[in-house]
Amino acid sequence: KQLSQAFVPRPGDVVIDCGPFLGFGELRIAPALESGHMYAVEADRVCHALLSRNISHNGINNVTALHRAVWDSETELDLQSDFAQANSLVAEVHKGAAVERVRTITVDRIVETEGLKKLDMLSLTLNGAEVEAIKGAQQALSDLRPRIRLAGWYTRGGRKISDITKDQLEALGYQVFIGLRGNTMALPV
Repeated sequence: KQLSQAFVPRPGDVVIDCGPFLGFGELRIAPALESGHMYAVEADRVCHALLSRNISHNGINNVTALHRAVWDSETELDLQSDFAQANSLVAEVHKGAAVERVRTITVDRIVETEGLKKLDMLSLTLNGAEVEAIKGAQQALSDLRPRIRLAGWYTRGGRKISDITKDQLEALGYQVFIGLRGNTMALPV
């Protein structure tokens, strides 16, 4: 119960949501962020367009949609994709029928370019790229200490993402909780 309470959005929270798909989470959470703000970072071109339309159509003024893929550096990579959420920058996780060249960004760069003085929550649903996202968030995780929620059910090199990211986050002073299916939550110690 205490863990789930830690992840309830608070009125002034600043949230970075990486991999928001069409923005259903944004539509649900944005009203609770009365004086806060959410940055929704979506790699897929079509999903980003629909995310932006959902935000606009529903009159959500405290969400900024960014069209980028979250990674550990700024470069261009191939996003492998199929229908809807079936996409990944990591071919080991998903080899798609379609390939879209995408520009990447780090969480640290988002914090820097948006001038964020605080980051309360970081959500990573990146279909295998959570490992790189954490590498690209070292400064934000060390300085701003957000609560972290990530999808850890895919595997990389035979290891679950939840286990790989647990090691990364514990090294940064986080207490990590892994659910039965690999859903991962982490709190700064």
